[in-house]
Amino acid sequence: MALENPFVNDPVKGDVWEQGFLAGFAEPEVDHLRPFSQELLEIYGAGEQVGRDERRRLPPNSGGEPEDGGDESQLLSFLIKLAEEAGVHTMGHFVLHGVFKNVGGLLTLMPMVIGIPGDVQLGPIDPDFTGPVDQPEEHFIALCPRDDHPIIMTGVVEGYWAGLGRDFYSEALTDMKAHGHPEAVVARCAFAEGTCGAIWPGRGL
Repeated sequence: MALENPFVNDPVKGDVWEQGFLAGFAEPEVDHLRPFSQELLEIYGAGEQVGRDERRRLPPNSGGEPEDGGDESQLLSFLIKLAEEAGVHTMGHFVLHGVFKNVGGLLTLMPMVIGIPGDVQLGPIDPDFTGPVDQPEEHFIALCPRDDHPIIMTGVVEGYWAGLGRDFYSEALTDMKAHGHPEAVVARCAFAEGTCGAIWPGRGL
């Protein structure tokens, strides 16, 4: 069952809560601060805590940190290996509703940043999706839902950042880590299924 955003009906607060969730999920041991008003900072922090809790619920070595810690390059290698061996799942069993609000949401943004055939209509990924990685007609792209990226930055659409469309999850994951913002995610678009959503490695097939 997908987690519920308590602010799903408020585009601004829902966006901030989900950004906090993504940051907490990506870096559960880090306190993230953003230049929000006090009210929005509290909402970001609430989402961040839910993201931390969700990440910590993963089984050991199933999307958590390598046992020996390590630097960013070791973590990236660990996550890529985990995806190849254990597959991927919907990120935190969570469907993104609020983020990318400036363009109408994730499913509206995707056709703007990757070539999607005109006869393909995208819907949200199943909140319980789990499966192998790098299957035919799957495409992956790193995205960042923060809307404060400089317009002159390559890949920026309405303030959001998008990497290149990739055929392999490892490439999009590398793009995501190189981007540097903890709110960044990798989205999986499956044209044959007509679905798209954020994913994370390692829950198991």
